[in-house]
Amino acid sequence: MTHEMRKPPSPLAANQAAGNNESGIAPPKAEMEHWLTKIAATVPGVICSFKLRADGSTCMPFASTSLIDLYGLHPDRVRDDSSPIFSIIDKRDVGHVQEKIESSARDMTPWRAEYRIQHPAKGERWIEGHSMPQREPDGSIVWYGFLQDITERQQMASALRENALANR
Repeated sequence: MTHEMRKPPSPLAANQAAGNNESGIAPPKAEMEHWLTKIAATVPGVICSFKLRADGSTCMPFASTSLIDLYGLHPDRVRDDSSPIFSIIDKRDVGHVQEKIESSARDMTPWRAEYRIQHPAKGERWIEGHSMPQREPDGSIVWYGFLQDITERQQMASALRENALANR
């Protein structure tokens, strides 16, 4: 069995692999945001951050443009205030979602929730969210994660339950 000796990457290649330019300096923030936006556009669902400020207010500092399809909301509408998101969460689920956020914030544990929204064009949709919290120096907590539509999965599970009941 032969082992192929691989030459270590050149400093230039290592810098480029790390996202740095030829001078070894990281690209400007605007360029990184552009890359992130392009990558996020290819992911099913929404890549986002959710911020709970020290004063208790919330916002979504970053959300991929898929938020338009998922919630019917443009990311700019929730960048400074997430109340438009909470306003379309089904009234039966909004308390549960808030409790999950509070629990995650208190214990600094991953946030995960499944809940219904009333999409302005699509009607009732089921959403699943996963994110990890991080405490910020200013006392706020920012979660980094994703949201996805699980309506079809919920509908299939409901149909299976109904079928099982009918076959008893």
